[in-house]
Amino acid sequence: MPIYRGTYYPRVFLFTDKNGVAVDITGWEFLAHFKGAKTDPDPPLLELSTANGGWEVTNGPAGQLQMNILSDKTPLLTSSKVYFDVLRTDAVPGPMWLFEASVPVKDPITHV
Repeated sequence: MPIYRGTYYPRVFLFTDKNGVAVDITGWEFLAHFKGAKTDPDPPLLELSTANGGWEVTNGPAGQLQMNILSDKTPLLTSSKVYFDVLRTDAVPGPMWLFEASVPVKDPITHV
């Protein structure tokens, strides 16, 4: 599902082990940088973190994580496709890479 500029974009991720059993992510913290290209050396177009509300553990025992890009942040995504990866930042001895993804970005037909 594309991200539409000027609109709220939520997406739910589920963490499971190799047997499909939910991984308890209670207390985990997350960070993601959104860029127009994977190898773009410039600062990210957008940064989402647990601290800024971009990532929310909505049901830790069930492994449910929600990404929230608010409507005032989606216009920052100026390319037609964005790339991001997600780090677990509370992990010891340091950040842990979890996954990466790409999402198309479009302008909506209807404007509010």
